[in-house]
Order: sequence, then structure tokens, then C-alpha cells
Amino acid sequence: MDVKHIILLCTLCSDLRERLIPNVLVGVLLVYGLAVRWIDEGIKGVLIGSAIVLIVVGIMIPFYLKRMIGAGDIKLLGTVSGIILPEQILHFWFYSFAVALLIALVMNLGYGAKKSEGVPLALPICLAFFYVTGGK
Repeated sequence: MDVKHIILLCTLCSDLRERLIPNVLVGVLLVYGLAVRWIDEGIKGVLIGSAIVLIVVGIMIPFYLKRMIGAGDIKLLGTVSGIILPEQILHFWFYSFAVALLIALVMNLGYGAKKSEGVPLALPICLAFFYVTGGK
């Protein structure tokens, strides 16, 4: 188990328990992930990873402004997108949103969730990350 796995599991526990993803965990994950990219790919990997994070956050800002997704969820989604391989991003996003949709259906059909309750997105993000990367 790698440092990024431990950090992701901590964000998952925090999101499930407190419905909050701490900035410090996302920040440490981003720094660690970009450091690994630096070691593996050099400055090019860091620049690509950083650009991906900024693009993802930029894409998701309108959803945050409409209160459809939380800021912590956006930061976690952007960070994970920036530390995985670029060719894995579309699969990661697909599985993240597919699992989130299933959770939302279960929450709404299963026990009649209140409209104000959102899906704890750390769960689908973590599951998609582990699936797409093969746990590496």
C-alpha cells in the first residue's frame, strides 16, 4: 500500500463520517502525486499533471457554483485526475460518475434521501482510482 492509497482512504473516511474532505489531505496527495510524476517523468510530468488538475477544477467550477458538487469533491477529483496517467483519465471519470450515479439512486430509492443530502463523492472517486490503476 502506497502513501497515496492511505491518503485516499483517509479522505474517504472523512467524507463518509463528516461529509468533509480536508484540504490538507488533498494538498498532501497533490504534492506527493506530483513528486512521483517528477521522479517518473521529470518536469514534463509535473507540468502535465498540474495542467490536468487546473483543467478539471475549471471544468467543475460551474457545477460548484450551482451547488451540484462540493469544493472538496472538485479538489479531490482534480488531484486524482492529475496524478494518474493521462490515458486513464476518461476511464477514471466514467467509473467515478457511474458509481456516484448508482449511489445516488440507492440513496433516493433505498431510504428516501433528503434533497439537501448529496453523494459522498470520495467513495466513487476512490473506487474508480483503485479500479483504473489496478491498486497501484
